[in-house]
Amino acid sequence: MTAPAPYDRKEVTMKTQGQQQRSQLKHEQEIVMENHKENSSANYALLTIGVLLLGMFMFTLLSGSAHATDISFGYSFSCDGYNQHCPTSNLLIPIGVGSTASDNVAIASVNGLTIGAGNLSFTSPGATSSFDDPPGVIDKFDNPGGSFIITGVVPGLWTPTTLLGGTFLAGGRGDYHTWGEIFQSPIDVTFVNPTLLDDLGMSGSTPYGYGTLVDAVYFNGPGQDWSVQVTYAPSPEPGSLMLLGSGVVGIGGLLRKRLGRDV
Repeated sequence: MTAPAPYDRKEVTMKTQGQQQRSQLKHEQEIVMENHKENSSANYALLTIGVLLLGMFMFTLLSGSAHATDISFGYSFSCDGYNQHCPTSNLLIPIGVGSTASDNVAIASVNGLTIGAGNLSFTSPGATSSFDDPPGVIDKFDNPGGSFIITGVVPGLWTPTTLLGGTFLAGGRGDYHTWGEIFQSPIDVTFVNPTLLDDLGMSGSTPYGYGTLVDAVYFNGPGQDWSVQVTYAPSPEPGSLMLLGSGVVGIGGLLRKRLGRDV
């Protein structure tokens, strides 16, 4: 039997070393992949926990805001024009660009709480457009401005006092038709009387926010139906918004650090 030539032994040795290197490389790749899977799972878990915590905080914040949306001032009145005298409506819907809508009307309650001598007075910003809508007219109010104020008597305030005040936002509309008159607009509430908030069990709520004002008189033959509603939702406290932002930044920072260590 002939002994292998030197170059044959060398070739066998190189093949063996190559196999060992490939085996070692494959083993290292498997370890890297396994570590990557573990790190990915850990990062996913961290992100999930962060999102859940943030979601819980937002739910709590929005739940508080949802409670605040119950603030609603209202008034309704109906008369048939026969057995009941119908008072003259003060609601004025403008006809023509630049004209303003206005009213001086009663307000009866807020969230079920009776308001004595309640009154809503407002003047809108000027109409930005006006067009015929036979048999009537429609006005649009695309600029903010004007003002509104609600006054009245509630427990703790024994003389007519300002309860709510603010200005109109862009996006209002006025309709003047044979079936009635209606003015509606988003509003920016800039003042809420703290005594009123106490009466409503909402002490500590922010005395400002956004809402809507709807004032309407519908004609029913000789009769009329009046409907007035002013609602608003207190804006979240700046501190709550800062806390929410801090939570987002904190979760992002933790995740970024974790990812940095795993690279």
